[in-house]
Amino acid sequence: MRRRLIAALALVSAAMGVRTAAAQVVMPPIGFAARQALESAYPQVGIAAAGGSPVLGTEGTRGITLGFIPKTTGTLRLNAARLRLPDLRSNESLADVRTSVVTVVKLETATRLYDGIASGTATGIGSLDLLLDAGVVPGTGDLHGTGTEVGGGARLGLLRETFGTPGVALSAMVRHTSRLRYGDGDNGASIEFPVTDLSSRLTVGKRVGPVGLLGGVGWDRFSTRGSAVYRYLSQGPAELGAKLDDSRWSLFGDVAWALPVGSLVVEGGWMSGGDATFGYDPDTHRYDPRDGTVFGSLGLRISL
Repeated sequence: MRRRLIAALALVSAAMGVRTAAAQVVMPPIGFAARQALESAYPQVGIAAAGGSPVLGTEGTRGITLGFIPKTTGTLRLNAARLRLPDLRSNESLADVRTSVVTVVKLETATRLYDGIASGTATGIGSLDLLLDAGVVPGTGDLHGTGTEVGGGARLGLLRETFGTPGVALSAMVRHTSRLRYGDGDNGASIEFPVTDLSSRLTVGKRVGPVGLLGGVGWDRFSTRGSAVYRYLSQGPAELGAKLDDSRWSLFGDVAWALPVGSLVVEGGWMSGGDATFGYDPDTHRYDPRDGTVFGSLGLRISL
């Protein structure tokens, strides 16, 4: 009787051990890679939609004023950012990296609501601008479908540019990019996600003759409610969902050239990277989520 009891307890313990081991191995390697791709993709797409400065170039534009909307400037802008993620095409390519470029074509406007006050030689203190933008995110590379982006916010002038002083401004905006899909998921994995971005920017700019120079620092709080679908061996598709948010810092600079109709502006910037998700080891893969993201813009800005 005692031997039977001991045997029964051993069977129960073995069964519990099997269940515990099964509970620990609930996701294959491609599942962890898909989760890492989801956590890394939405901030990179978010910075492509936002760019660096919310108003390209320095505070003023040169050239003619079209007279359509008083105290308003408009910018036709092309944003781009490097999209660098784990290769999700198959289970055999998980150690590789897929690099492409995500682009956003957008129209931005800045409307002066309040000119601010003057104190001694300083002017434009407390000026207020309304910022609006809307754009399209074309599907390129492994990014499928066409998305949209809309945003709004305000810019507070801390100091207006004069002959001897630069222009300094602080801005805040909220942007939303519609759901996008990365990868196809037929043999490997795919992810889908929208992006909501709460961003702030501090900029300092100065014109020297026909050239305008601007530099700034940015902070973005990206969030998403995304999903990933993956296949492993002969098993059917598995899906996981996640509500994620992450904060990133960025640095950027603009160079503007005065034209008869406004300003042509080129921007370049860098955004900090993020952390690796649980179960994904950057040391055994070529993709490291801690690497930063390079982004840039090209825009034509005119006084409407």
